[in-house]
Amino acid sequence: MLDIKSVLLNFPLCNKDNAFSMKERNKFNIEGLFPYKIENIREQTNRIWKQYQNLHSNIDRYIYLRSIKNTNEILFYYFLQSYLYDVLPIIYTPTVGEACQKFSDIPYLTSRSALFLSYTTNTKEIEKILNNISLNKKDIKVIVVTDGERILGIGDQGIGGIEISVGKLSLYTALGGIHPHYTLPIILDVGTNNTELLNNPLYLGLKKERISKEKYYEFIDTFIRIIYKIWPNVLLQFEDFAQDNALFLLNKYYKNLCCFNDDIQGTASVVLGCILATSKSMNKKIRDQIIVCVGAGSAGCGIANQLLSMMEEEGLQQEEAKKRIFMIDRYGLLTDKHIDKLNYSQRSFVKSSKDIQNWKISQSQISLEDVIYHAKPTILIGVSGIGGLFTENIIRTMYKFCNKPIIMPLSNPTSQSEAKPDDILNWTNGNALIATGSPFSPIKYKEKIHYISQCNNIYIFPSIGLGILSSGIRKITNDIFILASRILAHYSPLLYGNDSMILPDIKNIREIIRAIAIEIVKKNLNSSSNLYSEKLYNIDKISSMLIEKNFWNPKY
Repeated sequence: MLDIKSVLLNFPLCNKDNAFSMKERNKFNIEGLFPYKIENIREQTNRIWKQYQNLHSNIDRYIYLRSIKNTNEILFYYFLQSYLYDVLPIIYTPTVGEACQKFSDIPYLTSRSALFLSYTTNTKEIEKILNNISLNKKDIKVIVVTDGERILGIGDQGIGGIEISVGKLSLYTALGGIHPHYTLPIILDVGTNNTELLNNPLYLGLKKERISKEKYYEFIDTFIRIIYKIWPNVLLQFEDFAQDNALFLLNKYYKNLCCFNDDIQGTASVVLGCILATSKSMNKKIRDQIIVCVGAGSAGCGIANQLLSMMEEEGLQQEEAKKRIFMIDRYGLLTDKHIDKLNYSQRSFVKSSKDIQNWKISQSQISLEDVIYHAKPTILIGVSGIGGLFTENIIRTMYKFCNKPIIMPLSNPTSQSEAKPDDILNWTNGNALIATGSPFSPIKYKEKIHYISQCNNIYIFPSIGLGILSSGIRKITNDIFILASRILAHYSPLLYGNDSMILPDIKNIREIIRAIAIEIVKKNLNSSSNLYSEKLYNIDKISSMLIEKNFWNPKY
Protein backbone atom coordinates (compact mmCIF):
# COMPACT_ATOMS: atom_id res chain seq x y z
CA MET A 1 0.00 0.00 0.00
CA LEU A 2 1.35 3.42 -0.99
CA ASP A 3 2.31 5.51 2.02
CA ILE A 4 1.29 9.05 1.05
CA LYS A 5 3.04 10.51 4.08
CA SER A 6 6.33 8.86 3.09
CA VAL A 7 6.06 10.14 -0.48
CA LEU A 8 5.25 13.70 0.60
CA LEU A 9 8.08 13.96 3.10
CA ASN A 10 10.78 11.96 1.33
CA PHE A 11 10.27 12.91 -2.32
CA PRO A 12 11.90 16.37 -2.73
CA LEU A 13 9.46 17.52 -5.41
CA CYS A 14 6.46 16.77 -3.17
CA ASN A 15 7.72 18.05 0.17
CA LYS A 16 6.69 21.59 1.16
CA ASP A 17 7.94 21.52 4.77
CA ASN A 18 6.21 24.24 6.80
CA ALA A 19 4.20 25.36 3.76
CA PHE A 20 1.74 22.45 4.03
CA SER A 21 -1.66 23.96 4.80
CA MET A 22 -3.65 22.80 7.82
CA LYS A 23 -6.05 21.05 5.46
CA GLU A 24 -3.16 19.18 3.84
CA ARG A 25 -1.68 18.28 7.22
CA ASN A 26 -4.98 16.76 8.31
CA LYS A 27 -5.64 15.02 5.01
CA PHE A 28 -2.23 13.35 4.80
CA ASN A 29 -1.85 12.65 8.54
CA ILE A 30 1.22 14.86 8.89
CA GLU A 31 -0.12 17.20 11.55
CA GLY A 32 2.33 17.65 14.40
CA LEU A 33 5.33 16.99 12.16
CA PHE A 34 5.87 20.72 11.53
CA PRO A 35 5.68 23.85 13.69
CA TYR A 36 2.24 25.45 13.96
CA LYS A 37 2.94 28.43 11.72
CA ILE A 38 2.18 27.93 8.04
CA GLU A 39 4.67 29.77 5.82
CA ASN A 40 4.52 30.67 2.16
CA ILE A 41 7.48 30.00 -0.11
CA ARG A 42 8.69 33.60 0.14
CA GLU A 43 8.85 33.38 3.93
CA GLN A 44 10.71 30.09 3.69
CA THR A 45 13.17 31.70 1.29
CA ASN A 46 13.81 34.58 3.67
CA ARG A 47 14.55 32.09 6.42
CA ILE A 48 17.06 30.23 4.20
CA TRP A 49 18.75 33.48 3.20
CA LYS A 50 19.25 34.46 6.82
CA GLN A 51 20.89 31.13 7.64
CA TYR A 52 22.90 31.21 4.40
CA GLN A 53 24.41 34.58 5.37
CA ASN A 54 25.50 33.19 8.74
CA LEU A 55 27.68 30.52 7.11
CA HIS A 56 31.34 31.51 6.80
CA SER A 57 32.77 29.34 4.00
CA ASN A 58 31.59 28.78 0.44
CA ILE A 59 31.76 25.00 0.77
CA ASP A 60 29.52 25.18 3.85
CA ARG A 61 27.04 27.25 1.84
CA TYR A 62 27.23 24.70 -0.96
CA ILE A 63 26.48 21.82 1.41
CA TYR A 64 23.65 23.77 3.04
CA LEU A 65 21.97 24.46 -0.30
CA ARG A 66 22.47 20.86 -1.39
CA SER A 67 20.68 19.68 1.76
CA ILE A 68 17.71 21.88 0.83
CA LYS A 69 17.71 20.51 -2.72
CA ASN A 70 17.66 16.97 -1.37
CA THR A 71 14.64 17.62 0.83
CA ASN A 72 12.54 20.38 -0.82
CA GLU A 73 13.45 20.86 -4.45
CA ILE A 74 10.82 23.46 -5.27
CA LEU A 75 12.02 25.66 -2.43
CA PHE A 76 15.64 25.19 -3.55
CA TYR A 77 14.89 26.49 -7.04
CA TYR A 78 12.74 29.33 -5.78
CA PHE A 79 15.61 30.41 -3.53
CA LEU A 80 18.10 30.03 -6.37
CA GLN A 81 16.07 32.26 -8.66
CA SER A 82 15.53 34.81 -5.90
CA TYR A 83 19.25 35.16 -5.07
CA LEU A 84 20.84 34.04 -8.32
CA TYR A 85 23.60 36.65 -8.43
CA ASP A 86 24.80 35.76 -4.93
CA VAL A 87 24.32 32.02 -5.13
CA LEU A 88 25.56 31.24 -8.65
CA PRO A 89 29.27 31.16 -7.65
CA ILE A 90 28.31 28.77 -4.84
CA ILE A 91 26.24 26.18 -6.67
CA TYR A 92 28.52 26.28 -9.70
CA THR A 93 31.95 27.72 -10.50
CA PRO A 94 34.11 28.21 -8.60
CA THR A 95 32.76 26.45 -5.47
CA VAL A 96 31.57 23.34 -7.30
CA GLY A 97 35.24 22.56 -8.00
CA GLU A 98 35.92 22.35 -4.27
CA ALA A 99 32.84 20.17 -3.84
CA CYS A 100 34.21 17.77 -6.46
CA GLN A 101 37.53 17.59 -4.62
CA LYS A 102 35.89 16.96 -1.25
CA PHE A 103 33.07 14.75 -2.46
CA SER A 104 34.17 11.58 -0.65
CA ASP A 105 34.96 13.47 2.55
CA ILE A 106 31.47 14.97 2.95
CA PRO A 107 28.65 12.54 3.83
CA TYR A 108 25.65 12.45 1.49
CA LEU A 109 26.77 15.44 -0.52
CA THR A 110 25.26 14.50 -3.83
CA SER A 111 21.65 14.61 -4.96
CA ARG A 112 19.54 11.54 -4.27
CA SER A 113 18.64 11.37 -7.95
CA ALA A 114 22.21 11.09 -9.25
CA LEU A 115 23.29 7.87 -10.93
CA PHE A 116 26.65 6.14 -10.48
CA LEU A 117 27.57 3.61 -13.18
CA SER A 118 30.74 1.54 -12.81
CA TYR A 119 32.52 -0.10 -15.73
CA THR A 120 32.52 -3.31 -13.65
CA THR A 121 28.74 -3.46 -14.16
CA ASN A 122 27.79 -5.80 -17.00
CA THR A 123 25.54 -4.79 -19.87
CA LYS A 124 22.43 -6.51 -18.50
CA GLU A 125 22.88 -4.84 -15.14
CA ILE A 126 23.32 -1.39 -16.72
CA GLU A 127 20.09 -1.87 -18.64
CA LYS A 128 18.34 -3.10 -15.50
CA ILE A 129 19.56 -0.06 -13.52
CA LEU A 130 18.41 2.38 -16.17
CA ASN A 131 15.09 0.60 -16.61
CA ASN A 132 14.49 0.79 -12.87
CA ILE A 133 15.09 4.54 -13.02
CA SER A 134 12.73 4.83 -15.97
CA LEU A 135 9.91 3.39 -13.85
CA ASN A 136 10.15 6.44 -11.60
CA LYS A 137 11.40 8.96 -14.15
CA LYS A 138 9.92 7.70 -17.39
CA ASP A 139 10.30 10.92 -19.33
CA ILE A 140 13.95 11.80 -18.79
CA LYS A 141 14.62 14.69 -21.19
CA VAL A 142 18.12 15.89 -20.26
CA ILE A 143 21.13 13.90 -19.07
CA VAL A 144 24.48 15.41 -18.13
CA VAL A 145 27.18 12.74 -18.01
CA THR A 146 30.85 12.93 -17.06
CA ASP A 147 33.64 10.52 -16.26
CA GLY A 148 35.26 13.03 -13.91
CA GLU A 149 38.61 13.09 -15.70
CA ARG A 150 38.95 16.79 -16.53
CA ILE A 151 36.97 18.75 -13.99
CA LEU A 152 37.20 22.51 -14.60
CA GLY A 153 40.89 23.37 -14.25
CA ILE A 154 41.58 20.91 -11.43
CA GLY A 155 41.82 17.68 -13.39
CA ASP A 156 40.86 14.13 -12.49
CA GLN A 157 38.39 14.04 -9.59
CA GLY A 158 37.02 10.53 -10.12
CA ILE A 159 33.42 10.12 -9.01
CA GLY A 160 33.57 13.58 -7.38
CA GLY A 161 32.81 14.81 -10.88
CA ILE A 162 29.16 13.94 -10.27
CA GLU A 163 28.84 17.36 -8.63
CA ILE A 164 29.46 18.94 -12.04
CA SER A 165 26.58 16.96 -13.56
CA VAL A 166 24.30 17.85 -10.64
CA GLY A 167 25.29 21.52 -10.84
CA LYS A 168 24.75 21.78 -14.58
CA LEU A 169 21.30 20.27 -14.33
CA SER A 170 20.41 22.62 -11.48
CA LEU A 171 21.11 25.46 -13.91
CA TYR A 172 19.11 23.79 -16.69
CA THR A 173 16.17 23.99 -14.28
CA ALA A 174 16.78 27.34 -12.57
CA LEU A 175 17.65 29.20 -15.78
CA GLY A 176 16.29 27.11 -18.63
CA GLY A 177 13.02 26.05 -17.02
CA ILE A 178 13.58 22.31 -17.48
CA HIS A 179 11.47 20.49 -14.88
CA PRO A 180 13.85 18.78 -12.40
CA HIS A 181 11.89 15.52 -12.67
CA TYR A 182 13.03 15.29 -16.30
CA THR A 183 16.76 15.55 -15.53
CA LEU A 184 19.33 12.90 -14.65
CA PRO A 185 22.98 13.49 -13.59
CA ILE A 186 25.30 10.54 -14.29
CA ILE A 187 28.89 9.73 -13.38
CA LEU A 188 30.69 6.97 -15.24
CA ASP A 189 33.14 5.43 -12.75
CA VAL A 190 36.02 4.12 -14.85
CA GLY A 191 38.66 4.52 -12.15
CA THR A 192 40.92 7.50 -11.46
CA ASN A 193 44.55 8.42 -11.95
CA ASN A 194 44.45 10.90 -9.08
CA THR A 195 46.87 9.43 -6.52
CA GLU A 196 45.36 11.49 -3.70
CA LEU A 197 42.01 9.84 -4.30
CA LEU A 198 43.52 6.39 -4.67
CA ASN A 199 45.28 6.85 -1.33
CA ASN A 200 42.25 8.35 0.41
CA PRO A 201 40.62 5.68 2.61
CA LEU A 202 37.32 7.58 2.33
CA TYR A 203 37.22 7.65 -1.48
CA LEU A 204 33.87 6.29 -2.62
CA GLY A 205 34.75 5.33 -6.18
CA LEU A 206 36.66 2.45 -7.72
CA LYS A 207 40.17 2.47 -6.33
CA LYS A 208 41.80 1.55 -9.60
CA GLU A 209 43.61 3.45 -12.31
CA ARG A 210 41.52 4.42 -15.30
CA ILE A 211 40.77 1.56 -17.65
CA SER A 212 42.36 1.07 -21.08
CA LYS A 213 41.08 2.97 -24.11
CA GLU A 214 39.64 -0.21 -25.61
CA LYS A 215 37.62 -1.07 -22.50
CA TYR A 216 36.69 2.58 -22.02
CA TYR A 217 35.17 3.07 -25.48
CA GLU A 218 33.39 -0.28 -25.27
CA PHE A 219 31.84 0.77 -21.94
CA ILE A 220 30.80 4.19 -23.29
CA ASP A 221 29.28 2.61 -26.38
CA THR A 222 27.21 0.24 -24.22
CA PHE A 223 26.08 3.12 -22.05
CA ILE A 224 25.06 5.30 -25.01
CA ARG A 225 23.22 2.47 -26.72
CA ILE A 226 21.14 1.64 -23.64
CA ILE A 227 20.43 5.30 -22.85
CA TYR A 228 18.91 5.89 -26.28
CA LYS A 229 17.07 2.57 -26.18
CA ILE A 230 15.26 3.57 -22.98
CA TRP A 231 14.99 7.34 -23.65
CA PRO A 232 15.18 7.75 -27.44
CA ASN A 233 14.35 11.47 -27.32
CA VAL A 234 16.78 12.45 -24.58
CA LEU A 235 19.24 15.33 -24.88
CA LEU A 236 22.65 14.06 -23.74
CA GLN A 237 25.32 16.54 -22.66
CA PHE A 238 28.93 15.36 -22.38
CA GLU A 239 30.73 17.23 -19.61
CA ASP A 240 34.38 17.47 -18.51
CA PHE A 241 35.84 14.56 -20.43
CA ALA A 242 39.56 14.59 -21.23
CA GLN A 243 40.35 16.24 -24.54
CA ASP A 244 41.00 13.18 -26.68
CA ASN A 245 37.96 11.37 -25.34
CA ALA A 246 35.75 14.47 -25.60
CA LEU A 247 36.55 15.00 -29.27
CA PHE A 248 36.30 11.30 -30.11
CA LEU A 249 32.91 10.85 -28.43
CA LEU A 250 31.43 14.01 -29.93
CA ASN A 251 32.58 13.13 -33.45
CA LYS A 252 31.33 9.56 -33.08
CA TYR A 253 27.83 10.26 -31.78
CA TYR A 254 26.65 13.75 -32.74
CA LYS A 255 25.53 12.83 -36.26
CA ASN A 256 23.02 10.23 -35.12
CA LEU A 257 22.12 11.23 -31.55
CA CYS A 258 20.87 14.38 -29.87
CA CYS A 259 24.02 15.24 -27.96
CA PHE A 260 26.67 17.93 -27.55
CA ASN A 261 29.79 18.68 -25.54
CA ASP A 262 29.49 21.83 -23.47
CA ASP A 263 33.26 22.24 -22.98
CA ILE A 264 33.81 22.25 -26.72
CA GLN A 265 30.63 23.77 -28.16
CA GLY A 266 29.08 25.68 -25.26
CA THR A 267 32.32 27.44 -24.34
CA ALA A 268 32.99 28.28 -27.98
CA SER A 269 29.50 29.69 -28.39
CA VAL A 270 29.68 32.09 -25.44
CA VAL A 271 33.19 33.21 -26.48
CA LEU A 272 31.94 33.83 -30.00
CA GLY A 273 29.06 35.85 -28.55
CA CYS A 274 31.55 38.00 -26.62
CA ILE A 275 33.74 38.58 -29.65
CA LEU A 276 30.79 39.33 -31.92
CA ALA A 277 29.67 41.97 -29.43
CA THR A 278 33.09 43.54 -28.90
CA SER A 279 33.82 43.57 -32.63
CA LYS A 280 30.49 45.19 -33.43
CA SER A 281 31.06 47.83 -30.73
CA MET A 282 34.27 48.76 -32.59
CA ASN A 283 32.59 48.65 -36.04
CA LYS A 284 34.66 45.60 -36.93
CA LYS A 285 33.97 42.07 -38.03
CA ILE A 286 35.60 39.00 -36.57
CA ARG A 287 37.42 38.57 -39.87
CA ASP A 288 39.27 41.81 -39.02
CA GLN A 289 40.62 40.46 -35.71
CA ILE A 290 43.89 38.67 -35.00
CA ILE A 291 43.38 36.08 -32.31
CA VAL A 292 45.79 34.27 -30.01
CA CYS A 293 44.34 31.35 -28.06
CA VAL A 294 46.51 29.92 -25.28
CA GLY A 295 45.47 26.36 -24.55
CA ALA A 296 44.76 23.90 -27.35
CA GLY A 297 42.60 21.47 -25.40
CA SER A 298 38.97 20.71 -26.13
CA ALA A 299 37.83 24.22 -25.14
CA GLY A 300 40.60 25.99 -27.08
CA CYS A 301 40.06 23.95 -30.23
CA GLY A 302 36.31 24.41 -29.95
CA ILE A 303 36.75 28.18 -29.70
CA ALA A 304 39.17 28.29 -32.63
CA ASN A 305 36.87 26.24 -34.84
CA GLN A 306 33.87 28.42 -34.04
CA LEU A 307 35.81 31.60 -34.78
CA LEU A 308 37.02 30.01 -38.00
CA SER A 309 33.44 29.24 -39.02
CA MET A 310 32.39 32.82 -38.35
CA MET A 311 35.30 34.25 -40.36
CA GLU A 312 34.32 32.03 -43.27
CA GLU A 313 30.70 33.17 -42.92
CA GLU A 314 31.97 36.75 -43.10
CA GLY A 315 33.66 36.02 -46.43
CA LEU A 316 37.19 34.80 -45.73
CA GLN A 317 38.50 31.65 -47.35
CA GLN A 318 39.39 29.01 -44.78
CA GLU A 319 43.14 29.25 -45.30
CA GLU A 320 43.04 33.03 -45.00
CA ALA A 321 40.96 32.76 -41.84
CA LYS A 322 43.40 30.29 -40.28
CA LYS A 323 46.21 32.78 -40.76
CA ARG A 324 44.46 35.07 -38.27
CA ILE A 325 44.27 32.45 -35.50
CA PHE A 326 47.33 31.47 -33.46
CA MET A 327 47.15 28.46 -31.14
CA ILE A 328 49.59 28.02 -28.27
CA ASP A 329 49.97 24.97 -26.05
CA ARG A 330 52.71 23.25 -24.06
CA TYR A 331 54.85 23.16 -27.20
CA GLY A 332 54.52 26.92 -27.62
CA LEU A 333 53.01 28.10 -30.90
CA LEU A 334 51.64 25.08 -32.75
CA THR A 335 53.76 24.66 -35.87
CA ASP A 336 54.42 21.91 -38.39
CA LYS A 337 57.43 20.87 -36.29
CA HIS A 338 54.99 19.47 -33.71
CA ILE A 339 52.61 17.79 -36.15
CA ASP A 340 53.25 14.24 -34.94
CA LYS A 341 52.44 15.20 -31.34
CA LEU A 342 49.10 16.85 -32.10
CA ASN A 343 45.55 15.55 -32.48
CA TYR A 344 43.33 16.20 -35.45
CA SER A 345 41.75 19.40 -34.13
CA GLN A 346 45.10 20.89 -33.17
CA ARG A 347 46.65 20.07 -36.53
CA SER A 348 44.05 22.24 -38.23
CA PHE A 349 45.67 25.34 -36.73
CA VAL A 350 49.40 24.69 -37.03
CA LYS A 351 51.54 27.37 -38.61
CA SER A 352 53.89 26.27 -41.35
CA SER A 353 57.51 27.32 -41.09
CA LYS A 354 56.83 29.44 -44.17
CA ASP A 355 54.08 31.38 -42.35
CA ILE A 356 56.49 32.58 -39.68
CA GLN A 357 59.77 32.70 -41.55
CA ASN A 358 59.96 36.48 -41.17
CA TRP A 359 59.78 36.26 -37.39
CA LYS A 360 63.51 35.48 -37.19
CA ILE A 361 63.19 33.25 -34.14
CA SER A 362 65.89 30.65 -33.73
CA GLN A 363 64.44 28.43 -30.98
CA SER A 364 62.18 25.52 -31.92
CA GLN A 365 59.57 26.42 -29.28
CA ILE A 366 57.97 29.79 -29.96
CA SER A 367 56.74 31.38 -26.74
CA LEU A 368 53.62 33.40 -26.04
CA GLU A 369 55.78 36.51 -25.75
CA ASP A 370 57.17 35.85 -29.25
CA VAL A 371 53.71 35.39 -30.70
CA ILE A 372 52.36 38.57 -29.10
CA TYR A 373 55.29 40.59 -30.42
CA HIS A 374 55.20 39.24 -33.99
CA ALA A 375 51.51 38.47 -34.59
CA LYS A 376 50.26 41.68 -32.91
CA PRO A 377 46.90 40.22 -31.83
CA THR A 378 43.78 42.20 -31.06
CA ILE A 379 42.26 39.36 -29.01
CA LEU A 380 43.96 37.18 -26.39
CA ILE A 381 42.11 34.14 -25.04
CA GLY A 382 43.33 31.95 -22.19
CA VAL A 383 42.06 28.40 -21.61
CA SER A 384 45.35 27.04 -20.31
CA GLY A 385 44.55 26.38 -16.65
CA ILE A 386 47.76 28.18 -15.70
CA GLY A 387 47.23 31.00 -13.22
CA GLY A 388 49.10 34.23 -13.95
CA LEU A 389 50.25 33.15 -17.41
CA PHE A 390 49.37 36.53 -18.92
CA THR A 391 52.21 38.54 -17.41
CA GLU A 392 52.65 42.31 -17.33
CA ASN A 393 55.14 42.13 -20.18
CA ILE A 394 52.73 40.13 -22.36
CA ILE A 395 49.79 42.45 -21.76
CA ARG A 396 51.81 45.65 -22.15
CA THR A 397 53.32 44.34 -25.40
CA MET A 398 49.87 43.54 -26.74
CA TYR A 399 48.62 46.99 -25.72
CA LYS A 400 51.54 48.59 -27.52
CA PHE A 401 50.15 47.31 -30.83
CA CYS A 402 46.43 47.45 -30.04
CA ASN A 403 44.86 50.38 -28.20
CA LYS A 404 41.65 48.50 -27.35
CA PRO A 405 42.66 44.88 -26.70
CA ILE A 406 40.11 42.18 -25.92
CA ILE A 407 41.55 39.97 -23.20
CA MET A 408 39.78 36.85 -21.97
CA PRO A 409 41.45 34.83 -19.17
CA LEU A 410 38.88 32.04 -19.09
CA SER A 411 40.44 29.34 -16.93
CA ASN A 412 38.73 28.58 -13.65
CA PRO A 413 38.58 28.35 -10.71
CA THR A 414 39.81 31.84 -9.86
CA SER A 415 43.28 30.69 -8.80
CA GLN A 416 43.93 29.45 -12.32
CA SER A 417 42.81 32.55 -14.17
CA GLU A 418 45.55 33.59 -16.60
CA ALA A 419 45.43 37.16 -15.27
CA LYS A 420 43.50 39.24 -12.78
CA PRO A 421 41.24 41.91 -14.28
CA ASP A 422 42.64 44.70 -12.09
CA ASP A 423 46.15 43.94 -13.36
CA ILE A 424 44.97 43.91 -16.96
CA LEU A 425 43.36 47.32 -16.52
CA ASN A 426 46.50 48.74 -14.90
CA TRP A 427 48.70 47.41 -17.69
CA THR A 428 46.44 48.81 -20.45
CA ASN A 429 45.60 52.17 -18.86
CA GLY A 430 42.03 50.99 -18.40
CA ASN A 431 41.49 50.40 -22.12
CA ALA A 432 41.13 46.61 -22.26
CA LEU A 433 37.77 44.89 -22.69
CA ILE A 434 37.78 41.92 -20.34
CA ALA A 435 35.77 38.73 -19.93
CA THR A 436 36.80 36.05 -17.44
CA GLY A 437 35.98 32.44 -16.71
CA SER A 438 35.51 33.00 -12.97
CA PRO A 439 33.42 35.76 -11.38
CA PHE A 440 35.14 39.03 -10.47
CA SER A 441 33.68 42.12 -8.83
CA PRO A 442 33.56 45.48 -10.66
CA ILE A 443 36.86 47.37 -10.55
CA LYS A 444 37.38 51.07 -10.06
CA TYR A 445 40.21 52.44 -12.21
CA LYS A 446 40.89 56.18 -12.39
CA GLU A 447 37.42 57.07 -11.10
CA LYS A 448 35.71 54.80 -13.63
CA ILE A 449 33.91 51.57 -12.79
CA HIS A 450 34.75 48.65 -15.08
CA TYR A 451 32.34 45.72 -15.14
CA ILE A 452 34.00 42.33 -15.63
CA SER A 453 31.77 39.94 -17.55
CA GLN A 454 31.97 36.26 -16.65
CA CYS A 455 32.24 34.36 -19.92
CA ASN A 456 30.14 31.55 -18.55
CA ASN A 457 28.42 28.77 -20.47
CA ILE A 458 25.27 29.38 -18.44
CA TYR A 459 24.17 31.79 -21.16
CA ILE A 460 24.26 28.96 -23.70
CA PHE A 461 23.59 25.40 -22.54
CA PRO A 462 20.23 26.10 -20.80
CA SER A 463 19.16 27.93 -23.97
CA ILE A 464 20.16 24.97 -26.11
CA GLY A 465 18.30 22.58 -23.80
CA LEU A 466 15.10 24.63 -23.70
CA GLY A 467 15.18 25.29 -27.45
CA ILE A 468 15.88 21.67 -28.39
CA LEU A 469 13.21 20.22 -26.09
CA SER A 470 10.62 22.80 -27.15
CA SER A 471 11.24 22.33 -30.87
CA GLY A 472 11.73 18.58 -31.08
CA ILE A 473 15.06 18.94 -32.92
CA ARG A 474 16.85 15.59 -32.93
CA LYS A 475 20.31 16.68 -34.08
CA ILE A 476 22.33 19.56 -32.67
CA THR A 477 24.26 21.21 -35.48
CA ASN A 478 26.88 23.93 -35.33
CA ASP A 479 24.54 26.55 -36.78
CA ILE A 480 22.42 26.27 -33.61
CA PHE A 481 25.40 27.37 -31.53
CA ILE A 482 26.22 30.20 -33.93
CA LEU A 483 22.60 31.35 -33.71
CA ALA A 484 22.87 31.32 -29.90
CA SER A 485 26.07 33.40 -30.12
CA ARG A 486 24.38 35.99 -32.34
CA ILE A 487 21.41 36.42 -30.01
CA LEU A 488 23.69 36.66 -26.98
CA ALA A 489 25.78 39.33 -28.71
CA HIS A 490 22.61 41.28 -29.52
CA TYR A 491 22.01 41.72 -25.79
CA SER A 492 25.53 42.97 -25.03
CA PRO A 493 25.54 46.22 -22.98
CA LEU A 494 28.47 47.35 -25.15
CA LEU A 495 25.95 48.03 -27.89
CA TYR A 496 23.72 50.12 -25.63
CA GLY A 497 26.03 52.64 -24.01
CA ASN A 498 28.03 50.61 -21.44
CA ASP A 499 31.65 50.70 -22.63
CA SER A 500 33.08 47.94 -20.42
CA MET A 501 30.42 45.28 -19.87
CA ILE A 502 30.54 42.66 -22.63
CA LEU A 503 27.84 40.26 -21.47
CA PRO A 504 24.42 41.18 -20.08
CA ASP A 505 23.86 41.21 -16.35
CA ILE A 506 23.11 37.88 -14.71
CA LYS A 507 19.84 39.30 -13.40
CA ASN A 508 18.57 39.30 -17.01
CA ILE A 509 19.81 35.83 -17.89
CA ARG A 510 16.46 34.05 -17.88
CA GLU A 511 15.10 36.58 -20.38
CA ILE A 512 18.11 36.02 -22.64
CA ILE A 513 17.89 32.24 -22.37
CA ARG A 514 14.25 32.39 -23.43
CA ALA A 515 15.13 34.70 -26.33
CA ILE A 516 17.81 32.31 -27.60
CA ALA A 517 15.51 29.30 -27.16
CA ILE A 518 12.72 31.05 -29.08
CA GLU A 519 15.08 31.69 -31.99
CA ILE A 520 16.09 28.02 -32.01
CA VAL A 521 12.42 27.01 -32.18
CA LYS A 522 11.76 29.58 -34.94
CA LYS A 523 14.69 28.27 -36.92
CA ASN A 524 13.27 24.76 -36.74
CA LEU A 525 9.74 25.88 -37.63
CA ASN A 526 10.96 27.89 -40.60
CA SER A 527 12.93 24.93 -41.90
CA SER A 528 9.94 22.59 -41.54
CA SER A 529 8.20 23.89 -44.65
CA ASN A 530 6.23 20.69 -45.03
CA LEU A 531 4.56 21.22 -41.66
CA TYR A 532 4.34 24.98 -41.23
CA SER A 533 3.64 27.93 -43.44
CA GLU A 534 4.08 31.56 -42.49
CA LYS A 535 0.86 32.26 -44.36
CA LEU A 536 -1.06 30.07 -41.95
CA TYR A 537 0.87 30.47 -38.73
CA ASN A 538 2.51 33.23 -36.79
CA ILE A 539 5.96 31.68 -36.28
CA ASP A 540 6.92 34.14 -33.53
CA LYS A 541 3.76 33.43 -31.57
CA ILE A 542 4.02 29.67 -31.96
CA SER A 543 7.67 29.71 -30.87
CA SER A 544 6.88 31.72 -27.75
CA MET A 545 3.98 29.42 -26.92
CA LEU A 546 6.16 26.32 -27.23
CA ILE A 547 8.78 27.83 -24.92
CA GLU A 548 6.19 28.81 -22.32
CA LYS A 549 4.65 25.36 -22.49
CA ASN A 550 7.99 23.75 -21.63
CA PHE A 551 9.20 26.33 -19.09
CA TRP A 552 8.82 25.24 -15.45
CA ASN A 553 8.71 27.72 -12.58
CA PRO A 554 9.10 26.66 -8.93
CA LYS A 555 5.84 27.06 -7.03
CA TYR A 556 3.80 24.96 -4.64
